[in-house]
Amino acid sequence: MEIQRASGDRIVLREIWQGRVWSARPVTVVLTSADWIALYLAEGTGWQQPRTLDGQPVTPLTRWEGKWCLREHVHSLGSNLLLVPRDAPYSIQLMWSSSWDEFQGWYINLQDPLEPSSIGFDYMDQLLDMVVTPDLSGWRWKDEDEFEEAQSLGLISSEKADYLRSAGLEALELIRNRRRPLDHPWEDWRPDPTSAIPVLKHGWEILE
Repeated sequence: MEIQRASGDRIVLREIWQGRVWSARPVTVVLTSADWIALYLAEGTGWQQPRTLDGQPVTPLTRWEGKWCLREHVHSLGSNLLLVPRDAPYSIQLMWSSSWDEFQGWYINLQDPLEPSSIGFDYMDQLLDMVVTPDLSGWRWKDEDEFEEAQSLGLISSEKADYLRSAGLEALELIRNRRRPLDHPWEDWRPDPTSAIPVLKHGWEILE
């Protein structure tokens, strides 16, 4: 049975690949409903990041070969609010500068739908992303080279690749048309300034 999450809860958002934790991020629940959830990833958050065995950035080949490990990393790219429909293969992220004085745009992350765990939610990233300008006037695919490499290695089928591209365009229309959960002025949202940055819960590395 899924554990009910409430605003202010500190949970762990994990990526799982072939029975191993691929990444683990502590986040704060902002708002939740039956069909979507909003999560806050604060700048300065310490998280577990996949790297090659010699500490380099991972690639689809790294994932395919299984030659990777987890290393501590600090999120230093500004603060992010993640709006995640429960059953959709994407999350819609809003990005701000470190000082919160600039809304930097939208980021659509193609991923598996969230699966509840005892400490939060699990999923797996699908490599392809979309970057959308703050005023929604333009957008571009991101990491298409890695997405193509993953297909050549058999990590993603051509059918799934087509499905993910279609899902990305669906998410883009969700933003443009301000359909739920985008029917709220999320660009004006701000976190509680007195709230401390969450840390990874004990047992984050244990799979059920």
